[in-house]
Amino acid sequence: MTATAQTRLPDTFRRIRLELAREPRHPEGDAHIGYSIIAPLDSEGRLDALTWRDFKQECRVVRFHAAGDEDGYLRRRPGGSWAFTMSSKTAAKTMIRPIGLVITASSMAST
Repeated sequence: MTATAQTRLPDTFRRIRLELAREPRHPEGDAHIGYSIIAPLDSEGRLDALTWRDFKQECRVVRFHAAGDEDGYLRRRPGGSWAFTMSSKTAAKTMIRPIGLVITASSMAST
């Protein structure tokens, strides 16, 4: 079952912000480069595959950077890894690699 626009998202949905951490070209990191993800988390703070399955269309991703924002969706890959499917043809799929990112999550009710 896919949720509709009128469906209230479960309380486990969070807005997750991934920001570029320190790396050679950005020695101080960069809060203006990263991803904003709307997705359900389980009790251990991990992406919840069971809830995601019922709300795939609501699990959105926005890649933000100086060249502009790109929209996409959170996808589950064979074997259980996660990926982003972006609308841009040049960024068709981006694997989630949380190493090197500053991660913050907030309740959807607080936005």
